[in-house]
Amino acid sequence: MIDFSAVRKFIYFPRMYERHNQPYQIHVLDKWGINWRGHASLELLLAREFNYFEINRCQPYSDELWQKCMEWVTERDLLEAKYMDLMERGS
Repeated sequence: MIDFSAVRKFIYFPRMYERHNQPYQIHVLDKWGINWRGHASLELLLAREFNYFEINRCQPYSDELWQKCMEWVTERDLLEAKYMDLMERGS
């Protein structure tokens, strides 16, 4: 039987998050081999729908870490936009 009271929250950093994707919050039920078994949606997790997330790509959730991740994503997007503007102007 699955113990849903043990659900924990993590931040998942998908592959290539530096360039394309951004971190997102996941709810984790338990460890499954080298992965966490969980889902981004708590409702779907409670409905027994699972995805598998590499343990080494997850960090325990904290408001401070989440805020820093979102600041980093915003800065990354701003720098990318500035770079593309410079490339278009040829400078």
